[in-house]
Amino acid sequence: MSLKHFFPNTEGIVLRALNSLVARNPQLELDEAERVVYSKTHDQSKVSLISGGGSGHEPAWSGYVGDGMLAAAVSGEVFASPATKQIMAAIKNVPSDAGVILCITNYTGDNLHFGLAREKALGMGQKVGFLRMAEDVALGRKQTENLGRRGLAGNMFILKLVGAASQQSWTFEQCIKLGQATNDQLVTIGSSLDHCHIPGREHHDAVPDDACVLGMGIHNEPGLHTISPMPSAEKLIDQMLAMLLDMNDPDRAFLEFKSKDEVALLINNFGGLSTLETEAMTSVTLSRLENGYSTKPCRIFVSMFETSLNAPGFSITLCNLTGIADSAELSMPEILTLLDSPTSAPAWPKNGYAYAENANKASSSEKKSQVASRSEKSASNQGSRVDPNTIERALRRACNAAIEAEPDITKYDIVMGDGDCGDAVVGMCSGILSKLDSGLCSSGSLFEILDAVEESVEEIGGSLGAIIGITVAAFIANLRQQCASDSSLTMSAKLAGTSAGAALENLKTYTGARVGGRTVMDALIPFCETLQADADLGKAVAAAEKGANSTANMAAKFGRASYVGDKADGETPPDPGAWAAAIFLKATLTETQDSDGSSVSTTNSLPLPPLHLPGKEGQTSLEQQYPTTSFEPSPSPATAESPDPPPFASLNFLPLYFPASSSADEPYKAVVTSSSSEPLPAFAPAPPFEESSSSAAAAAVVADTKAALPPDTKDASSSKDIDDGEPPPPYTEGSSPLDGFTYVMAAAGGAASIITQVSQGGGGPQITQLGGGSEENITLELRGTRFTLSRDELLTLPEFVLLSLFPNGLLPDGHMNSYHDGDVYPVDVI
Repeated sequence: MSLKHFFPNTEGIVLRALNSLVARNPQLELDEAERVVYSKTHDQSKVSLISGGGSGHEPAWSGYVGDGMLAAAVSGEVFASPATKQIMAAIKNVPSDAGVILCITNYTGDNLHFGLAREKALGMGQKVGFLRMAEDVALGRKQTENLGRRGLAGNMFILKLVGAASQQSWTFEQCIKLGQATNDQLVTIGSSLDHCHIPGREHHDAVPDDACVLGMGIHNEPGLHTISPMPSAEKLIDQMLAMLLDMNDPDRAFLEFKSKDEVALLINNFGGLSTLETEAMTSVTLSRLENGYSTKPCRIFVSMFETSLNAPGFSITLCNLTGIADSAELSMPEILTLLDSPTSAPAWPKNGYAYAENANKASSSEKKSQVASRSEKSASNQGSRVDPNTIERALRRACNAAIEAEPDITKYDIVMGDGDCGDAVVGMCSGILSKLDSGLCSSGSLFEILDAVEESVEEIGGSLGAIIGITVAAFIANLRQQCASDSSLTMSAKLAGTSAGAALENLKTYTGARVGGRTVMDALIPFCETLQADADLGKAVAAAEKGANSTANMAAKFGRASYVGDKADGETPPDPGAWAAAIFLKATLTETQDSDGSSVSTTNSLPLPPLHLPGKEGQTSLEQQYPTTSFEPSPSPATAESPDPPPFASLNFLPLYFPASSSADEPYKAVVTSSSSEPLPAFAPAPPFEESSSSAAAAAVVADTKAALPPDTKDASSSKDIDDGEPPPPYTEGSSPLDGFTYVMAAAGGAASIITQVSQGGGGPQITQLGGGSEENITLELRGTRFTLSRDELLTLPEFVLLSLFPNGLLPDGHMNSYHDGDVYPVDVI
């Protein structure tokens, strides 16, 4: 497989490819803005079949647009699901009086974004169905019990049969039934010599020269296992057919083929296998099927149907046509007629069948006017009125809180995911803030505001955006129905709870994630259920917080985190999506009353502080770990207003390590002091900390820090014997030193702290223990600014800060009491 490409990266390549497809197929049209290819000849009286997915699988799915197959196809970026907005554009470009069916391969992003588009279309009064296409057998039942089987090239049979049925004017219900019956009668297995290569990206782990992978997918994900040494073509095909047909394999006996069943065979080239080898492997497959299973396919299809860029591999799909006929209550001649009927879709192999003539052509202008008419009808009910100022303040507070939390959200996602959750949250909230700046809330129209919020959510890709989008869309649709049925209804916690409960049930049809799966559902489910049961927003938010907190150290069962969960040793951060949801919801609470008179619980609206990871046992709630008390420095009368404290200011760590005073009226405040000999610094040390029974959280931090410091070994051993392990992880500079340090802390935690392991760079001994005097103080100078810390204060600083300030040990000569009053220890950020 070549690692060279004519295009250095994927920027712009998708649109170029779609323009080429449309240029050579004049029956097709391209909506460039949304990357939607649709048929000019689609008949509005017939069912619209729409599919799509990430690019890089060409000719899937745009190549299957045409009479007798798809009415439209949507293309995302390379290996990334299309956004909901794109799918909505496809629905609008091919309107149907009979109904729309969305055909999707069973991947998380596709499920969620197509699901959200369906919810939006249903809310507009359209008839929309959903066909999940999933037929892979490689991973088996056990590995796919949560997510379901992957969708591979076998879905071509669904698109061909249902597309042909639509062309023959079958009803919406008949098409759905046929599609489901077809999916149930498909099995697919893939194999490849290597992974594909994406232009502009580093190459994936290579498969050894004398090996191949069995059970390879189409997104560069690992296969089932590697076969080495390289088997002969016959032995490889035998293994693949056994996984498809062996009824004694309880994990993979998905489909039984009887001796008299009519079978169709589809061989799919992953994109990098030569046509010569592909045809030769097809011949071997036919031979082994007949000799080993007494099966002779009545239909054979060989082509690049659904590729993986330039991956040198192929897949085998078997379709039980007899099983489809039985399940759909059709005759075999009817099934074969549908399969053999011609189509104008450019990528479907001819196989000797003629193309269908174009029929019932409709101009683009006519279709656009039909779409506009539908949109006008759907926008009729604007619903209840709300106080513009109250809802705008709540939305701004929530968006700003979530944006401020982005660094933590991103770090949490890097540990267990792909690191894009923080960007998604910022994009979502920035879109809402932009609409607020444009006067969104001035009208006080509840549905106008909610629709605009949902549009901002819809713009964001990724699983989190789709889950939130489906929830919001379903919430709005249910709320609209309630208001339409009773015009006297006004917004209340009870009304919102009813709609939240309905939205949750709707969301559950698109994802198998539930509480305990380490996803955003751990926060959303308790929030919606509590709001529905108690009609109390405060209780619902508390339930969401508790759910988000519970995801720390939880094993992931869904999404990308489920693939790395068993490799994440020790403590793991909370799920970033659940954490972001809790922050957003908490910040919306204000001191208001519902219009029906019921009170809404209140709480501090500040964003939740970064998580101090709890242990695997005895987890505490967010409120117990972090008192939601405002911490501000007391102004000094002799000093002008100082700028924001730098990243290492004691004020930054105060909420984490110095709990609030027992007095609710006087929160614990850092006291800024000044000296007559030098100007007041921009920050000041926290007051002396005293351990007591009322400060359990801070005491636990102190105890953990002390426990991590081993006995003094400066006279017993050299520093050379201390660190025989791996070097500490590299520090990465972010927008502030804390951005990089939190990664170091996460990698360093536990008794085997890299602070106590790091070797001394100079001539002095390794520092592992402080002196015993409780009144000891040290003055540190950080880039020209001095501040003083006591021994206990120093011990309670986060480990990543200590590592940065003292890279060679806590102090160069072993004990704090070697320093005297007036001495200054220079430090810097490494």
